[in-house]
Amino acid sequence: MALTRLGLNQSINLATNVTGTLATGNGGTGATSFAPGKIGQVVSAEINSSAQTTSTSFVTTGLFKAITPSSSSNKVIVQIWSPCYYLSGGGNLHASVYRGTSGEGSGSEIIRSVQGLNSLTGNFYINGIISFIDSPASTSALTYTLMQKSADGTTTGYFESGMGGTAIMQISLTEFTP
Repeated sequence: MALTRLGLNQSINLATNVTGTLATGNGGTGATSFAPGKIGQVVSAEINSSAQTTSTSFVTTGLFKAITPSSSSNKVIVQIWSPCYYLSGGGNLHASVYRGTSGEGSGSEIIRSVQGLNSLTGNFYINGIISFIDSPASTSALTYTLMQKSADGTTTGYFESGMGGTAIMQISLTEFTP
């Protein structure tokens, strides 16, 4: 017999139709009120260019964006997307995000991603994605910069499409109150 014929598809208003204490569901906290976080601001930038390096020290890709948190307890979601291209021969390209207060490329590394293949034959293309939550504990203007370096100093890595032109590299910063 269908459940609808038994009248079991109806809603129950738990605020007015139930008395006593309700059990906490699986994984529940038993909290009776919640203070949801909120998004303070979203900023983004994109560039239509390429960045290549054989440097064994980090250099800027030219992709950067600043944000000023409204509270030192707020967090920043950092999201970066860029096509990556490696020349035949292998090697690794290190991508890093620097956070600083003096503009593009300032500050120090806060996260690193290593991409590439060793003993690669032929060219290799991937979409590089870096996404993380940062806790800067600051109300100063903060600049996040995508940096890059070559692992061996001879293999060239590119942040671009590598397919006869350039591609758009993007960065998005979202400040939120947890």
